[in-house]
Amino acid sequence: MAAWLDSPDGLAALHALHAQLAQCQEALALGGGAAHAAGAAAATLDLRSEGDLSPEATVAFIVISVVLVIFAGIMAGLTLGLLSLDK
Repeated sequence: MAAWLDSPDGLAALHALHAQLAQCQEALALGGGAAHAAGAAAATLDLRSEGDLSPEATVAFIVISVVLVIFAGIMAGLTLGLLSLDK
């Protein structure tokens, strides 16, 4: 089993996630749609701690993520191009 489940914080996070999923399932079953389920989930789950990232770190993570996604797309395209060569 995962080591994070052994800690009280990990177990609390797992219980919170379970509660969130149950509310989403209930909202979808009642015909509220996906938007209602997403709103219910956002309202019930807040696992942020006092050690949140600074705005600079958040921007850096976003930029790095975008660059990595673009790089992955380029590599996938080059791979398809290479595999399409006949000889």
